[in-house]
Amino acid sequence: MSSNYNEFPKFDTLRRGAILGSIVHAVMLCRYPELSHEQSWDGTNYSIQDSMGSRGTIAFRGAKAVGVFFDKNSPRNPFLSKEPYDPDRFFRGMPGDLLPLAGEEALQYVLDEYKGKTSPIITAAFWTEGESLAAAEEWPPVFDNGAHLIRIQLMDTNTALQEWRAQYEMSAEQVALAQTLFQRKIAAREGPVELAADERQFLAGQAESPDGLDEALESLKEIGIG
Repeated sequence: MSSNYNEFPKFDTLRRGAILGSIVHAVMLCRYPELSHEQSWDGTNYSIQDSMGSRGTIAFRGAKAVGVFFDKNSPRNPFLSKEPYDPDRFFRGMPGDLLPLAGEEALQYVLDEYKGKTSPIITAAFWTEGESLAAAEEWPPVFDNGAHLIRIQLMDTNTALQEWRAQYEMSAEQVALAQTLFQRKIAAREGPVELAADERQFLAGQAESPDGLDEALESLKEIGIG
């Protein structure tokens, strides 16, 4: 893997990207309900998986966030590496006020059985520092060892939407719905967004099974759209 990014991204880019990605994902669950596990929200904790064993969670709290990732193919993967596993290395330099967000939230979503104990297993981590992200190391190794899971979420909105369109083979109508829901969600900030009757009807028409519509609506509900 090689990084497409050399500098730490902005926090707002990440926040907006996670929302856009979640909305696109929800819209497309009508067609692909089997992918429901790949993006999800639990309160303000955003989780992603690639269906191949790698995963990550970003815990958001206002203008702060902590992201942790496990890349199955990373040389840092303790299940493959002969080096001693030292998760503390990923949090060196992190402000003390973010420790609870890491330990009580983000890390609770990357638990695994390792050497007879259940504990968080990660290969990269980042946190917020002012308006940007920061880490115990430079951005390229953070990206290469896990944050690549949110590659599209770290793009500007227009570019990300085109990437999602290509990845999901979205129709123009699906793109338009995702875009308008995203704009309304951003404008509403923390407030709820109501699905219009025609939007709900469109989703129902896209669903190839009742499960697809149920998964789509549940996914939207997780981010306050319903």
